[in-house]
Amino acid sequence: MDDRFQQEDERWTQVHENFDLLFARVESIGVNQDHLESQMNLGNRVMEQILKDQQILAKQIELTGEAVARITLNQLPIPDHEEPPPSPTLSQGLPDRGFRSFHPPPTGPHQRAPPFGNRMRREPAQFSGHRHVTPKMSCPTFDGTNPRIWKSKCLDYFELCNIDEAFWTTAAALNMDGNAAKWLQVYKQKNGLGDWPTFIVVVGKKFGANDYRDAMSELLELKQTDSVEDYAAAFENLQFEITMHNSGFDDTFFVSQFVKGLMLDISARVRAQVPKDVDQAILLAKCSATSIGKREAEMVKIDCIFQFHLWWSERRRETRISTVFHAERKANFELSQGKQSVLLLW
Repeated sequence: MDDRFQQEDERWTQVHENFDLLFARVESIGVNQDHLESQMNLGNRVMEQILKDQQILAKQIELTGEAVARITLNQLPIPDHEEPPPSPTLSQGLPDRGFRSFHPPPTGPHQRAPPFGNRMRREPAQFSGHRHVTPKMSCPTFDGTNPRIWKSKCLDYFELCNIDEAFWTTAAALNMDGNAAKWLQVYKQKNGLGDWPTFIVVVGKKFGANDYRDAMSELLELKQTDSVEDYAAAFENLQFEITMHNSGFDDTFFVSQFVKGLMLDISARVRAQVPKDVDQAILLAKCSATSIGKREAEMVKIDCIFQFHLWWSERRRETRISTVFHAERKANFELSQGKQSVLLLW
């Protein structure tokens, strides 16, 4: 019986050691997964930076092409020197057969050839003599949102295309869609289009009168309910909206509001670092959230291992009690059988 119990204990001990080895391997797999995840995050950041650089490069190439097109349109080729009047002797002596007489260029001590590469030069006085080509881009559209941004884009478009100010209102009105287009029809029936300053002021009052007030209210009430990335994106959107209307707020105001809206555990860590601007505060918040997430994952893993050990210990104790109970029952049965045998002998 003792050998059986010893074998049972050894078997359960071996099983327990196997489970410990299994959990050790699971933990090493978790460490490797964390390492791979960090490498993937680094690769994603590198790819995002490459995409941003490509977008910036494409924008610069586009702007360079537009600048070259404007320069080409504003330049007109001119001859290097004026052609002298035709000789009366040659023009009278030869019949007109469709050929021009050849006139050599004038030479002399006072004649000087133009410098090399000066065949294309700007002539402001003759600018109205050549055709103006509009770049292949459309005027920015307006659907009733962000009138300040639309105004800035329209001014850049008018300057780029050299559109006369008398046509600014018409060009802008042709690119209004949605609810803004419906409002424009009502406005035209009552007041007409009018000039650009009056028109853009009316548009701002109609569609952007409450933008600044609403953005400020949302910023003061904004709280983190999901990830730091989503909270930071919403905060920056409101920050840019407020700064676009009022540039008097400094970084201290926005940093304090950003830290105030974070979750308590993340906010405490970011506040201890004293960030100077919102970008630094966002970076610290992301690092803190990552650290807290890893710590919580480790705590969950430790708790699972502890619960399993408790369950395993309880199971072993119940198994031992059951084994002892069965052994006692067997001993009692054998004892009763012995007593019956003795009684029969008597």
